Order: sequence, then C-alpha cells, then structure tokens
Amino acid sequence: ERKMSGIAGRIWVCVTAARELVLVKVKVVCTGPVAPHKRAVVKGVAIEAEDKVIMRRILIVDDEPDVLQSLKSSLERQGDFKVDVAKDGEEALKKLESETSPDLIVLDLVMPTINGEEVLKSIRKNFKTVDVPVIISTVKRETSSLINLMNLGATDYLMKPYDVKDLTRLINSYT
Repeated sequence: ERKMSGIAGRIWVCVTAARELVLVKVKVVCTGPVAPHKRAVVKGVAIEAEDKVIMRRILIVDDEPDVLQSLKSSLERQGDFKVDVAKDGEEALKKLESETSPDLIVLDLVMPTINGEEVLKSIRKNFKTVDVPVIISTVKRETSSLINLMNLGATDYLMKPYDVKDLTRLINSYT
C-alpha cells in the first residue's frame, strides 16, 4: 500500500449509506485510520465528506384528503422524504406517466374512478414503475384479499388505521 501523505484534493461521488443515495463532496486529507466525525477510511485513505442527502420520493395515493395531508406533513417533517400525493387512482397513474418515478408508493385500495388493485396492476405493467415498492393501505382484513394483492405485486401492506411510525419503518426497509 502506497503512502499518500501531503496529497489532497476534492471530488464528488455518489455512495449508498444506510440504503440512502448520498451525494458527497470528499476531500482526501491523510492516510491511515481516523476517528473524527464525518471521516472514514476508504482503502487506507481518510476522506472528509460534506453530505448532501438526496431525499426519497414517496407517492401517497388516497381519496381521503385528511389522510393525504396528515401523512404528507408527518413524513416531510422527518426531513428524509419528498412526498407527492394523488387523490385517486386516475391522478396517480397520470403522475406516474408524466413524472420521475417515486422511490416508493403508498396505495389505498378503496378509491373512486380507478381502485387500488387496478392501479397496482398498471404499476406492475409499466416499465418505469415495475420495480417501485408498493405498500398497500387497506381496511380489508381477509387473508385471501391480501394474498391476491401480494400475487399482483404489492410489496407489503398496512391495515388502516395505522401509525405513521409503522409506515416510516416500512418505507425505510424498502427504500
């Protein structure tokens, strides 16, 4: 291993840290192990990083305005999420066609115009969204209904009413 003391420079790199995409500006500062905050040894070279977290994009689809607003504000208050909302399946599909795909979708099942099951089928047929995790938000408790949703491509589900902490835990595990 070559010693590089005295050599310094700055570069931008993308790294994955705790399942989050982070854009960091790094400065090579020395070789060997270091302990100060925001320094890490990468192949024997210590780097100092200036973090710029890229927020995870979440699309919440629900026909209840109070649910949309509550979830949006709760998640955005955490600082890790950029939340977009759709009031029904039709609006959700339009957003998914015209915008950058979200990192995760929270999808209510019972909605006017196009129900959640039909939206889920469309999501799984679209090459832009086929791999986007979809968490179903439902009042349905029948095992056969939940199995059917998982077979259609749902990633997970939450039974209404649920705590935003449970939703956050699922988002963190899939993004």
